[in-house]
Amino acid sequence: MARTFDKKHIGTIFFPLLCLLLSFFILLSDSHFTYSLLEKNESIQPTKELMSYLISKGQMPEVFNAEEQSHLQDVKQLIRFGFIALLMLLLLMLYSGYNAKQGTIILICILAAGVIIPFDALFTKFHQIFFPQGNWTFAVDSTLITFYPQKFFSTYALSTAIFAVFIALILIHFKIVSRRG
Repeated sequence: MARTFDKKHIGTIFFPLLCLLLSFFILLSDSHFTYSLLEKNESIQPTKELMSYLISKGQMPEVFNAEEQSHLQDVKQLIRFGFIALLMLLLLMLYSGYNAKQGTIILICILAAGVIIPFDALFTKFHQIFFPQGNWTFAVDSTLITFYPQKFFSTYALSTAIFAVFIALILIHFKIVSRRG
């Protein structure tokens, strides 16, 4: 007997993306977390300015050259798109419902695949997809690479993944509690 694919299944499939985006934006809003990942003291003030710029409150830090600024403008657009996607996913979850346990299993499978694939490959593929114009490659001694080496991004990605699992577990807990109450 074939199973039907209903709106709850759709919500469950998008559940991992919701957890990942929510995790990303929570961490992005925690400036102390971001500053803790910085290896150089001289990158703290420009990072404060950059974070303000990325969330539409401030100006682009002048420390970055024109190519870096072009990339960071695209990053800002991607963050805006991600936030809109997060809001749409929240609405989808409220409308369609979701199975938090199944969604968490999907999330863990996705994250397990991410562990198998080297971070360099994921990082490159992410940039090829979201920055196809190619303005994401910089010299090793560029300000962007100096301030934010690959270790910065791999730690951010790992933290986002771990926090996404915690969010999923919290949502499972609330689903269980709401069924009882």
